[in-house]
Amino acid sequence: MFEDYKCETIHPVFMMKFIFLDLPLYGSTKIEYMPAQAYCVVFCIFAALIGPFAGFLASGMKRAYSIKDFGTTFPGHGGFLDRFDCQTISVIFCGLLMSQFIFREEITIDSACQKFEFDLNQKERDFIL
Repeated sequence: MFEDYKCETIHPVFMMKFIFLDLPLYGSTKIEYMPAQAYCVVFCIFAALIGPFAGFLASGMKRAYSIKDFGTTFPGHGGFLDRFDCQTISVIFCGLLMSQFIFREEITIDSACQKFEFDLNQKERDFIL
């Protein structure tokens, strides 16, 4: 189905990078990786170590407001938020990771000048200057 699909440009996150080592590790002096793999490792570590604490946060919120369950969506299980509190904090972290590190727009002088010249009208340009 996708055999003929070719990308015009490859995002830098998916381009192979190398780390060269002074001492051989398993017979090799370089490690090949893609930044996307490093981001996946960071996300997995967060989900495994920090994600479960979302349940403690939810329990603390319920105790502070003296409620037993967040809802009745799943009877006997405490509602939707009680079942998916770990996923909720993981989705927030994933969004921050993607917006701040993976797909952030690099701002250069050239791109800023181009935006100034083409994206602003005369009144906005005069206001800035």
